[in-house]
Amino acid sequence: MPATKIVVNIPGEVPYDVRIGAAVLEGLGSSLKKLPAVAGAPRLLVITDTNVGPLYLETVTESLKAAGYAVSTFEFP
Repeated sequence: MPATKIVVNIPGEVPYDVRIGAAVLEGLGSSLKKLPAVAGAPRLLVITDTNVGPLYLETVTESLKAAGYAVSTFEFP
């Protein structure tokens, strides 16, 4: 099932996209390769907390590494 894209518009802020769907995180690395702002970045930092990290950090880092990024993580309480 393809992801659904929602544009978040907050007054006074730059709009941004949120994607919702199955396997979105597994495709994160390849999706980032399509964004000019990060496509050529050699290294990415993933920041998470101890609630979300255990659920999704491994999936995210594996996807980013598979796309060729060197990945560092920071997990805070």
